[in-house]
Amino acid sequence: MSFDIHQGFKRVITRSYTAADGSPGIVEGIPVWTVSVPEVAILNVAADGMSAEIIWNGTSEGVEVTSVADGDLGTGVFSIALTDVFNFIAPLGATAGSTVVGDEVAV
Repeated sequence: MSFDIHQGFKRVITRSYTAADGSPGIVEGIPVWTVSVPEVAILNVAADGMSAEIIWNGTSEGVEVTSVADGDLGTGVFSIALTDVFNFIAPLGATAGSTVVGDEVAV
């Protein structure tokens, strides 16, 4: 999926997993998170690895944020990778103006 982040804002990304029967799934260990361009985005991952905060730290059209979890609860590994795209929106320069005039009051 693709999401926008405006300069000066952040977003929280939360992951959840499902089992083959549609019930809530369990992952083994803590999911590992990466960002495609670390110089552009700060990723603060929660201690349990189930969520992360993304903050714009530079200029770029966008980055990919991926988390990889192990869905195999045994000795093997079944990698579940979830990836989202975040587009960074820079502030725009003014192209118009407006005037606000207060109510008339006695002097």
